[in-house]
Order: sequence, then structure tokens, then C-alpha cells
Amino acid sequence: MFAFRLSLAVVSLFSCVALLAQGSSPSGGVEGASTMHYSHHKNETMIGTFGTGKKENYDVAMRLADPALVGKTIHQIEVPIARPDGLSNLRVWLSKALTLNGSRQNVPDIISIDAELSDSTQWIGVELAEPYTITDEGVYVGYSFDITALNESNQSPVALTPVQAVESFFIHSSRTYRSWVDESEIAASAIIVYIGGFADNAASVSLDDVNVQKGDSAEMKVTIENHGLAGVQSVGYQWTMDNVQCTMSEVVLDNPLSGDVFGRQYSFRIPLAPISEAGRYPLTLELTHINGQPNAESATAEAVVNVLNKMPRHRAVVEEYTGLWCGYCPRGFVGMELMSERYPDDFIGLAYHQGDSMQTIGDQAFPSSVSGFPTAFIDRWYETDPYHGDWDRGFGMPLLWEERCRDYAPADIEVVAQLADDAVTATVTTEFAEAEVVGDYHVEFVLVEDGMQSMYWVQSNYFSGDPAYASDSNMEHFYNESSYAIGLVFNDVVIASSRLSGGDVAIRRGNEALQTQTYTFASVSTIPELMGGTPVVQDASKLRVVALLIDEATGKIANAAKCKVEYDESGIAGVQSSELRVQNTVYDLSGRRIDLPQRGINIIRRSDGRAVKVVK
Repeated sequence: MFAFRLSLAVVSLFSCVALLAQGSSPSGGVEGASTMHYSHHKNETMIGTFGTGKKENYDVAMRLADPALVGKTIHQIEVPIARPDGLSNLRVWLSKALTLNGSRQNVPDIISIDAELSDSTQWIGVELAEPYTITDEGVYVGYSFDITALNESNQSPVALTPVQAVESFFIHSSRTYRSWVDESEIAASAIIVYIGGFADNAASVSLDDVNVQKGDSAEMKVTIENHGLAGVQSVGYQWTMDNVQCTMSEVVLDNPLSGDVFGRQYSFRIPLAPISEAGRYPLTLELTHINGQPNAESATAEAVVNVLNKMPRHRAVVEEYTGLWCGYCPRGFVGMELMSERYPDDFIGLAYHQGDSMQTIGDQAFPSSVSGFPTAFIDRWYETDPYHGDWDRGFGMPLLWEERCRDYAPADIEVVAQLADDAVTATVTTEFAEAEVVGDYHVEFVLVEDGMQSMYWVQSNYFSGDPAYASDSNMEHFYNESSYAIGLVFNDVVIASSRLSGGDVAIRRGNEALQTQTYTFASVSTIPELMGGTPVVQDASKLRVVALLIDEATGKIANAAKCKVEYDESGIAGVQSSELRVQNTVYDLSGRRIDLPQRGINIIRRSDGRAVKVVK
């Protein structure tokens, strides 16, 4: 197993493995203002580390393939060295292809330059004797080194930045990665390349498609990307829709883009007038001017304004990954609770527990690949922190969740569910915005329980007295708690899914926009018991069903709905757990009865004769 010590939430919030913060010391390039630096690091995100934990040789690379770089020249390369101790034979290189010789050693085909390691230097810069001109084939930029003496500090020697970008991180090593492997889904290499040959005023542009109900106004998102040495302070553009040309407009950026980094982006929105007839209207936008000067690049983008008879309501789903053992997971606990309080009708949260008494689904069956806890996925594609969202601090999830709810959903979805004869039956109705279902979809049903609790469940808590959260009122409970929190009530707990029992229902192709499907879960009593023999269903009145509309082409959640499970109490007398009917009495170590657990060791005696020690 390789050692991976990079987590976006952990790195940016706690700097557990951070090496370089903003302002650390890349040199700035050999030609000053005549070069821009190209990097996924961009000298502003924190850096984490990655490695195999073995004594072996490493080769690391990223590929430069942006068409805007063709004809530009590479002057200098800087590589981040995580821990110089125990490293040797550092080489920085360029290559048209990633190839290995018969001895499985990397063989660059353009240039390889020896570089000198220093115990005090974290960025190693290498200047090319002759600048290299980038061709339309693109170029791999990389570095290689050997681990000559393995120690605790260099088990993860490769510096990465928490960005996911195409062809941003390739790795080969002598023992673990015996062939070149593209690991760009994990993170990006933090290599910095200084490139010359850019014009002063240049930028590219991209558009997002728009979906809007007929008769309603809308906005189109426009994203510009700087390619010029002067940066971007203002842009001029013109656009046509359905062959009707609109007047030229100008936008002054409230946060100008500097010219030192290639690829910095800025987004703004242009208003679109209401359209009375449903249909698909093509739109083309041209970015004509940068900073009042003609754009040095030809920059046009196309999109579609999709005017619908009915606009589906999108409820974005937050799937949280958590565990009682995880000291940072109270952050996710608070985030999910606050979201449910703020958006009681529309927020849909699913909590997957790992390594604790509430885990009923194996790690390998989680719907997303999880590298660290806590983490959250919105609609199974956007990974973020379950409390902070994409912010560095504070409760940032609402802003991010609302943004994802504005993403287009192809269909409305509703669900109802009943519990009878020990089985939950769910019926879902989908109504697609377009008369003909476009694409392939299916519905996954998830059985969720609220109000789960046990005196045995103790939540690890790293926020006790943490000064970073002293003024965060949302985290006050855990800030004032001890390093272990007891008495928590857990909601949104996933206990079963049709995805794992072959019960997902398909959406039929054809001209039926409105469809109804039904699924019956296995009997509730057959769901595996929790650790310690506690029944999963503690209280049938707190069961919910969530219906997820899944886009089969991408695996993303396209929309979702939730409902309470209705039931006849007389028919399910055996479903409720006796666990909640047992009375607990709390004593301190001297045997005195107390109302609530206090700091230190408490003895909890149950009316069924059992007793347990709990540390608070």
C-alpha cells in the first residue's frame, strides 16, 4: 500500500502535512515580467505529500498540452522537494513521451539536467541553457530522484497540491509503480514551469449551458482565463443568440487577474431576457478586448440556452463519510445537523459510517472513493468538507450546496414509502423536463434512520479547546466538550440501499416523461444487527427513504427526493428496539448518583442489570 498524506480538508484547514504556504519561495522566473509561471500549485494552495513508504527511485511528471502554450518557450523549471533528507540524484527533465528502457528506468527524450539538493531548500530551480519551444504535441515536465536512506520524514517525498486536473500527476517508481501511472484523480504535481513568449493582453473564454423555464429570465455564466503578461482588469465581449447579435459590452473585474500566473480564472454572469417558446437556442460569445486592447488570442465559445416548459427542482444530495473513531468528524456531524435545520424540506443528507457501531455497508461498497475522514460528496461528484465546504473556516456548506442546487436537473422526482409486514416498500415518480428521456437513468433507494443513539457510542473529538474554533458558535458544544463526546443523537444514518441488493429500478426509454416505479426492501428484521447485537431499526417512526435519480453515463446523482416511512404501529410491534426503553442511571467513581456524566470516569448502570464505564 502506498502512503498518501494529502487531503484537501486536512491540508487547508489544519496544515497537518503542509510544506509551503502562499508566499513561500519559488524564485519568480529568470526573466521577471517577461515570463508567466504555469502550475497547478499557482503559489497559493497548500501542499501535501504522497509516497510509497519504500526505499526506491521516483519519477514524477505532468503534461503541458494547452493549445495556448504552443509556440511559447520554457525557460526554467522549479520542483518542490518535500524532505531533502535521504534523497539523492535529483534530475529535472523534459520529454515528448513517458518511456522506460529495458531496465525500467525513465528515459527523457528532450533534456535531463542534474540538480543540486540542499538541506534547507524546498524549491529546486533549474534554468535551461536554451529555452525549449512547446509544440502542438505538448510536453511532459518532470523530475526524478532516489531514496538512498529511508526514514520517517521521506516515506512520502512527492509534493502535490489538492487540485484535480487532466494529466497533472504521473508517477513511476522502481518497486511500486513499475510502469508510468496517471494518478491525476488524486491530486496534481506542484511543479512550476516558467514560460515566455506571451502577449500582454490575452485571454480565453468558456460558457456554461443554460436551462430555464419559458417566460423566466436567466443568466449565463462566463469564465475567462488569463493568458497575458498584463493580467486582466477588464474584458470586452459581444454575443449572438439564435442568430441575433447583441451589442458589445464591457465588464470591469472586481478582483483583477494578475499576469504572473498562466490560467488564473474569473467568472461573471450575463443576463438573458425571457423567451416565450420552448426550444434549444444556440449562443456564441466572442471575447474581443482585454484591458481595452484587442485580445491577442481568438477567443470564442458556444453554448445552448435550453428553454423548457417546466424547470425541475434540483435537490442536491450531500453524502458524508464519518466514524466515531474520527476526531475531526464532529465537524461533519455539526454540518449535517445545521443543513437539516436550515433547509428542512430540501436538504438531503446521507451519512455513511465507517469502523463504528453504525456501519452497515462495507467500505468497498461505499458509492464514492474516500481517502480521508470526514469528507463529503455532493451528488457523487463534487468532493468537499461537510462543514466548511470550500471555505478555510466557518460554516461554508450552505453557499456551496445552494450553488449545486442551481445545477440543471433533468427531471422532478418524488417518493413515498410504507412499512408493513416488516418490509419497506417505496414508490418513486419521475417527470422529465423534456418529453423524451435523454440518456439512461435508474433510481437507487436508500433506507435512512434518524435519532440513533446508544450509551456505548463515544465520539472522538479533536475540537476540545481548539483555539481555531473558539469563536465559532456552531462548534461550541464540541469546543467545550472533552476529547470524547457521549450522548450524541445521530441522524441521516444509511442502513440499507437497493444498489447493493440488485433492486435499483431503471427509467424506461421512450416518450414517457412521467414514470412511476416501486421497490420493496428486504424485511427490516434481516438487516444486519449493529455491533453488540443492537437492532439497526431502533425506532420505526424515524425511518426515511431517499430516492436517488442516477445518471448512468456519469454515475452522478441527477436529482433526489426524501420521505418519511409511514406505518401502522399495530403491525410492527417487534420492530422498535428495546435499547431505547432501557433506563440508565449515572454514578461517579465514589458511587454517588449524578444527573449527567461529568468529566472523567462515569459508571452507567442500566435497568437490565448491565453496567459500563464511560470516559467524558
